[in-house]
Amino acid sequence: MKSLLWPLRLLIIVYIAFGAGSLVADHITQDSLPSGIRDYYYSEFFEQYPVVSNGIGAVTVCLMIISLIGLWSFWNPARYIYATGLAVAWITTPLMGPLVSTAWGRTLEDASTMAAGAILILIFFTDHRQSFIQKRSEPVGA
Repeated sequence: MKSLLWPLRLLIIVYIAFGAGSLVADHITQDSLPSGIRDYYYSEFFEQYPVVSNGIGAVTVCLMIISLIGLWSFWNPARYIYATGLAVAWITTPLMGPLVSTAWGRTLEDASTMAAGAILILIFFTDHRQSFIQKRSEPVGA
């Protein structure tokens, strides 16, 4: 069972690194886009509904931070918080309307999305899920 612990932690690091990397890469390489395409870089939804979009973003970020810390320490509710955070992010993405990403930003975002899917598989559909379910007689971390 212990051999299954390191892949989850590695995937969490990959998910965070590639997710943050995609934001940085998009920001840095935005000037490489033609000026006509750059006009679509910012979402209309964020401009029309700033309170709603910022609220959704803040909730999603909070859910993901709590869940990733929980997944790292194998806290059982973190599995469901993580799945909920991803569901909120994926369901609200179409609200953003047309989005333009740079090649580097999109590549890193896709890698982060694949890591998110791999994390879901590990925590729900493999023997790894047993790491999150503590027996009452075992102390935490045993």
